[in-house]
Amino acid sequence: MSEKFTGFTPETTEILMGIRMNNTKEWYQAHKDDYAAHVRKPMILLADECCEFMRGLDAGFTPKPKISRPYRDTRFAANKDPIKTCIWFFLRNDASPGIQHDEPTYFFEVSPDWWRMGLGYWPMKAAQMNAFRAHVAAEPAHAAHLFAEAQKEGRFTLEGDMYKKPVKSEGIPADAALLFAYKNLTLIRYGQHDKGMCSSALREDVCEGFRSLYPLYKFFLSVSSVCIDTKK
Repeated sequence: MSEKFTGFTPETTEILMGIRMNNTKEWYQAHKDDYAAHVRKPMILLADECCEFMRGLDAGFTPKPKISRPYRDTRFAANKDPIKTCIWFFLRNDASPGIQHDEPTYFFEVSPDWWRMGLGYWPMKAAQMNAFRAHVAAEPAHAAHLFAEAQKEGRFTLEGDMYKKPVKSEGIPADAALLFAYKNLTLIRYGQHDKGMCSSALREDVCEGFRSLYPLYKFFLSVSSVCIDTKK
């Protein structure tokens, strides 16, 4: 029987905090085995089980888990710290390690202070957001309902970069027109380092969160498919 996710450990927090306080390649190499056992391994197990859950929900779910690497690319960064203080996984169709991506991306991330999860739509081209606004304009009530359901009872919060100038939204109901202001969108929820994080209950929490966001995932995916078809 394959190994199952049973939660992160108290050492997970200690190691990530240790990286924050001692961000050198030497410190990381000295604690590399602990990082593998208490940070990377449980993240891989969680990612695989969340992906399996989503495929059980939809046999056509094609994204694969992408796990972040410990080393930072500092070539063009002002921050020259060599090691990432967070670890995350994406469920996405593209192997690109970058944040921006033309299709919707599920994510889960752990830092020394918190964990967070959600669904991001971070397109690389303006055409993607133009298509998103066209989808909203075509069915404003439906779009507004999807975002309202995701944020119901504080389950997720909508975040994203905003345009400096208002985007035209004449004739669109106010609750849907609010979506026109975003350059990108993230439905996100934060959690604490507590007993729940150190048990299999975390997997249930993340899977249920992903399931509740699935209608929005399909909505974002329909936007991306229009852009792909337009390129053909």
